[in-house]
Amino acid sequence: FKIEESQYLLEGQSVTAEAVSALRAAKSTQQQLQTKLNPDDIADDLDDMEEMNQDLQEVNDIFNQSADLDIDESDLMAELENFEGTGDIEENPELELPSAPANTGLETLPVAPTKMSFTADDEAALAALEAELL
Repeated sequence: FKIEESQYLLEGQSVTAEAVSALRAAKSTQQQLQTKLNPDDIADDLDDMEEMNQDLQEVNDIFNQSADLDIDESDLMAELENFEGTGDIEENPELELPSAPANTGLETLPVAPTKMSFTADDEAALAALEAELL
């Protein structure tokens, strides 16, 4: 009876020791993480993010203001109806297309090679690849 009791107590102490070891490891890990989680730094980061979001919203507002044009929808519809019946763009005298630039800076176009030259190493590598595929 005492041997069983001693064995039971020994197992209980072993479990307790493992629990204490796990608790200490958790405490150590939490302390390491706590150094990375400084509340003042986090607050500063959140403030910076809020400021960047406000700046972005200001930029978006500027673009929205510049895009806010007072256009009469009936004028747009009339212009669309005018274009619908004309067919080709060239037939519409009101539409002026820009001309292509005359001087592109490329007097001659580069010439593509007509025949590729391979070295003996290239031929051997190609033959090895073909052999692997077959």
